[in-house]
Amino acid sequence: MLLTLLALLIPAAAPEPGISKAVDRRRAALGHTVTIRCLVRAPVIQWEWRPKFPTCARVGDRVSRMMEPQGFTPPLHFGNRLRLSVGGKNLELQETQIRDSGKYTCVAVDGQKWITDLRVREGCFNNINLAIIKNRPSEATLYCKVCNLMRSESSFTWTVNGIPLQQVLGSQHTRTGAILSVSLKSEHLLGAWQCMSTANRTWYAEHCLELESPDYKPEEDMEYGEEKEPEAGPKPASVNLFQLILTTLGALTLFALVILCLCFFCKRAQDRYETTQEGNTEDGLDETQLPSDANQQDLPPLRTPSEKEGGGVHYVELECLPPARQAPKSPGLGRPSTVYATVV
Repeated sequence: MLLTLLALLIPAAAPEPGISKAVDRRRAALGHTVTIRCLVRAPVIQWEWRPKFPTCARVGDRVSRMMEPQGFTPPLHFGNRLRLSVGGKNLELQETQIRDSGKYTCVAVDGQKWITDLRVREGCFNNINLAIIKNRPSEATLYCKVCNLMRSESSFTWTVNGIPLQQVLGSQHTRTGAILSVSLKSEHLLGAWQCMSTANRTWYAEHCLELESPDYKPEEDMEYGEEKEPEAGPKPASVNLFQLILTTLGALTLFALVILCLCFFCKRAQDRYETTQEGNTEDGLDETQLPSDANQQDLPPLRTPSEKEGGGVHYVELECLPPARQAPKSPGLGRPSTVYATVV
């Protein structure tokens, strides 16, 4: 019965076809190349992308389908940076940007899905590092600096979604500082922010400043590792806590059953050994109390009276008889040594 229970628990931990689950969480460096893989067995018929920052990525729909049976058509946001491998199971994303963050989902013929949750982290890009140093529900602070430590730069040109900040704010004053505080309550200030060096316009960096997409729901306690290639072959699906507890209890029960069986057989062998020892002891006692036939044969023969011995009176010595066969002693007589008899 226990083995049957374990056999039922093991298939329960296997992934069911058609269930989508974020099983591959990746973090990529800014400006690098990352490979997004689809680890399903069946052929892939569809790829879709759910951006983390849809306004920054300038995607109208919350979910953008990049591959369908008709062909592969990536959003304009990617340009020529996103390519599909032969067979449709790999996506190669070059020169990663922060707005590339999101969930990449592949769908197989049998309905199985594989989701890769990609986040592009902040860093130096084109010798400029643009980071969010303060992020509050209603306000965020941007900090732009030059990556070259040998040179200090304090004058930058800011744009929002490709529009100069001065034009967005409707102010005559141009803000060229390295630090800006932006209100998140103004929709026209949400999207792709860019800071550019005033001295060298080839030095620039972008960042996404907006509320995350309501359709994008990453796990709060999600841990991201460094960008690395996943192991070949499909990864095992995670087992929920209930199935893990049942499997553990089943293993412990099986272990306890084995221990009980070993104790039972050891006790049975010990009882059998004690019974054998007691039988051998009783046999030894019987042999010491009763004389054996061999001892009786070794006894000297009785001395019978001889007719040649004169007088007509004969006697027999009984001292050679064993103690068990001697006649009982009379309490009124002393120690008899000779018995007299008359033979007629």
